[in-house]
Formats: sequence, structure tokens, C-alpha cells
Amino acid sequence: MDREVLVKQMRRLERELRRQHGPVALFMLVKIESWGDAWRLEVSTKDFNRLGRAESIRQLIDLLRRVVDREVWSHVPFVEVLRTDDRFVAVMTAWHPTQSVVDLHALEIQGFEIPKAVLFTAKKVAA
Repeated sequence: MDREVLVKQMRRLERELRRQHGPVALFMLVKIESWGDAWRLEVSTKDFNRLGRAESIRQLIDLLRRVVDREVWSHVPFVEVLRTDDRFVAVMTAWHPTQSVVDLHALEIQGFEIPKAVLFTAKKVAA
């Protein structure tokens, strides 16, 4: 998967997610090492806190498939929705608050192992 295409498509998804669900606390892709060119999308928004996990996942998958081209979303077989007060979200927003694309490689941050990832947004929002 071409990184430039991946980033462009995911940025488009993030913009639409922000438009529909408000401030984004975390938006990142984590490489699934054992699956070749597959990624897990990890997202946290304040709006998803109130919707509940199952409905949030359903809405995120629907948005992913509507906004992102099939050639890209087919490489994202897993999505994870985290509450804005989740420990991992807190760690990421404290460790590297950003709204720019950052490549992460083989990191361990406060007990969380990240083999490879692309971090798009990590910023504190009210829970």
C-alpha cells in the first residue's frame, strides 16, 4: 500500500469523522504485523463516548467504507473505538500531542507496545 495514498485517504476520513462526531482525541493506524499489509484503525471521539461501543464501531465502519476508496479500506480489517478517558488515549495524547502525521516504529510507551503505526491525531478533549 502506497503510504501517500493511505495518508490522504485516512485524512479525508478523519475530516469527515470530525464533521459528524466532533473533536477527535485519537486517530491512528496500527500495523498488524502478522497480516502483511493490514492495519487496525484506532479512534476516539467525545461523541462515540455517548453512543456506546457497538454503535460507534458500526458507524465508524460505515463511514470508513463511504469515505475511503475500497483499495484502501480493504487493508483496514479491524477498527477499535476507545473512550476519550481510556488509558491508552490518555497516554498517547500526553506523550505526543499532535495533529500532523507521525510514523511510529517499535515503541513502548508506558507499557503499551506499538510495533509500527501512523499517528494522525492525538489531542486531549473533554471526556
